[in-house]
Amino acid sequence: MIITSPVVPCQLAATITTRSEVDCDDAANIEQPPDWTPGDERSEDIPFHGFLPLPPKSLILPAECQHRYPQTVNRRKVWVICRRPECSEECRRGWRFKHAVCLASSLLELPAHYFVRVTMFEADDNTITTAEKCLLRMLGRRHIEYCWYRHWQRPGVGRHLHLLLRCPDGEEPPISRLWRETVGKWSTTQTSYCEPIKTQGGSAWYITNASKDRKHQIVPLPSLGFQGHLHGFSSDFLYDPGIIDSRGKKLPPLDGLWERQKRQWYPEASASA
Repeated sequence: MIITSPVVPCQLAATITTRSEVDCDDAANIEQPPDWTPGDERSEDIPFHGFLPLPPKSLILPAECQHRYPQTVNRRKVWVICRRPECSEECRRGWRFKHAVCLASSLLELPAHYFVRVTMFEADDNTITTAEKCLLRMLGRRHIEYCWYRHWQRPGVGRHLHLLLRCPDGEEPPISRLWRETVGKWSTTQTSYCEPIKTQGGSAWYITNASKDRKHQIVPLPSLGFQGHLHGFSSDFLYDPGIIDSRGKKLPPLDGLWERQKRQWYPEASASA
């Protein structure tokens, strides 16, 4: 997914307001984990009356999803957020929550070995992106499976890259040397570290910058004018559950993990669908 950020550095991350549809009770059956109750993440009751048009590229992301779509559950229509990170604060948080759940489920089947963070200072976004791509190619040549997520410490400030690595022999890769050689092409400062993963589930929630308590989750946004991907996976990093959709087509690994998780949460809704 490619995202164009309309955010300025002065923007403050809004608190989450996840539901504005009229059928909150049914929405809980398809979108949220079992411990969620309708209304506990609402800051105010704002009714929803159909689709909203595409918002202009303003300076601040809307608080709530602008592209909700209907789904039928138990013969009743419910509205579901699109989970596009460029749509709204609500969808960006939902996107990170989905990725955290799916990644944690995948790591139970195919554990990762190391957590990595790399940072490049005194460079523009294009230069940092080029350096990150060079590092990923080096990892690929060493047959290391990886996933990565881009993060910002504050809105538009402090860009860095988080990675989870699965090494073929389990040995620690020379991340410090590889990143230092990569950044040396531009003669700028850098930092990096590589540590063994202690808990697989915890690393999934951390690398996606998600939070189980989404009422208080802060989502730092990209810098102004940033154009690029927010995450990526090597070809065999994610576990593929082999889920088939209603049209008989095999879902991609990420979507398959999400569908499997929803079926585990709500078996009755899955059976009646």
